[in-house]
Amino acid sequence: MLFIANWKMNPTSLKQAQKLNKNIKDKLKKINKEKKAKVIICPPTIFLSKLFQKNKLIQYGVQNICFEERGAYTGEISVLMAKDQGANYSIIGHSERKQIAGEDNYTISQKVNLCLANNIKPILCVGENLQEKNHAKTGLVIREQLQIALKNVKINDIEKIIIAYEPVWAISSQDNARPGTPDSILGASIIIRKELLNLYNHDVATNIPVIYGGSVSKDNVLDYSGNSNLNGFLIGSASLNAFDFSQIIEKYIQSAQKQT
Repeated sequence: MLFIANWKMNPTSLKQAQKLNKNIKDKLKKINKEKKAKVIICPPTIFLSKLFQKNKLIQYGVQNICFEERGAYTGEISVLMAKDQGANYSIIGHSERKQIAGEDNYTISQKVNLCLANNIKPILCVGENLQEKNHAKTGLVIREQLQIALKNVKINDIEKIIIAYEPVWAISSQDNARPGTPDSILGASIIIRKELLNLYNHDVATNIPVIYGGSVSKDNVLDYSGNSNLNGFLIGSASLNAFDFSQIIEKYIQSAQKQT
């Protein structure tokens, strides 16, 4: 199971980031003895080199990369910089990047391919906004996002990608955000796997990791435990508290073990 922490623009000091990182490690030592959970932390890039350590408990990623490998792009982070600082993953196409920075599906496609070319695994976010959801366009939106983002991705590279279903209306930073229901998430995960079947083959559609992100907490994580299509979670605000984050992991692992 994958548990990916997206710290966004938090915390605001290196000291706080190091403390949070250590607290999460300490919790994982107690709950992940059987290595059932794969934990990836995506801190603010400015802290990455100070947090990165090669260990079996945590891997690290960045929250975004530039659409070009190098050049005069003031304020951007190159995929080469991210790799040099210890990143093995990058979140690509988060809805906040789409809304705030105006990223479109074609820019996201560029970033996906840059990651793959530089041995960084993309965490590709797809999902609809509230208006699209209310107009029953969830499937249309997800299929289009996948078709464009994966257009130039060869079959020997697709297995390196993690797909995060991240409906905009469920993200905690949104006004009146609410977690996705188990049925809506199951439906979206089926759409994702069917589109992967159309684009690639049955093995890809079955084996590629599909995770969910959107107001996941220690109080609602068990609502999703019956969805065999899910391989984990992209966790925002709850990952800023080591206890809450560890509770999400522990509860979900225990629930999965009971079902096997």
